[in-house]
Amino acid sequence: MEIDYASCKRLGSSYRALPKSYTQPKCTGRTPLCKEVLNDTWVSFPSWSEDSTFVSSKKTQYEEHIYRCEDERFELDVVLETNLATIRALEAVQRRLSRMTAEEQVKFRLDNTMGGCSEVIHRKAIQRIYGDKAADIIDGLKRNPAVSVPIVLKRLKMKEEEWREAQRGFNKIWREQNEKYYLKSLDHQGINFKQNDTKVFRSKTLLNEIETIYDEVRGSDIPLT
Repeated sequence: MEIDYASCKRLGSSYRALPKSYTQPKCTGRTPLCKEVLNDTWVSFPSWSEDSTFVSSKKTQYEEHIYRCEDERFELDVVLETNLATIRALEAVQRRLSRMTAEEQVKFRLDNTMGGCSEVIHRKAIQRIYGDKAADIIDGLKRNPAVSVPIVLKRLKMKEEEWREAQRGFNKIWREQNEKYYLKSLDHQGINFKQNDTKVFRSKTLLNEIETIYDEVRGSDIPLT
C-alpha cells in the first residue's frame, strides 16, 4: 500500500500520522506492555533541504582547521579502539586455550567473530595491519587458533604501542592548532568585512562614488564650493 505522507496529518515538521485505513502488520511477539507503549501511529518524515528556508554560512578557513583536527582525531580514535577490541577478543581466546589440553587445542576452532562479538570490527583491524594477506591470517586464526592467536596478538600489541606513541605526538599538534585557530574561528563576519572593505576602498570604487555624489550635487540647488 502506497501512502502519500504529504497529505497525512502532521505533527511538527518531522512526523506524519498513518491513515486510519492503513492495515498494521501482524506481530505475534508483542506483550501487553508493548501494545501500551510502542508507537504505531506516527512515522518519521524527512525535511528536504529545498523545503528549508535556512541558509547555512560557508565555514571560514579557521573553522576548517578546527573541523579537520576533529576529523583526524576521530579517525585515529576509531583505529585505536578497533585494534584494542581485537586485542581483548584474542586475549580472551588465548586464556581459553591455556585451560585446554593439547588435544583440545588441536580440535578447537574459531568462527567468523574470532572470539569476539563482531565479525566486522576484528576483520577490519586485521586488514588494516596485514593488508592483502589479511584473508590468509583470518583463515589461519579460524583453522588453527592455538598457533595463530599468539602471533597475531603480538603484532596487534606492537601496532597498539606504535599508534599510541603517534597519538601523543598528534595530540600536541592538534592542541597547538586549536589554540591558534579557536578564537579566530568564532569570528564569522571578519572575513566578509575584510573582503567588503577591500572592495569598497578600491580607487575605482571611490572615484565612482565621488562622481555619483558630484552629479547629484550638480543636479540640485546646492552650490558647489
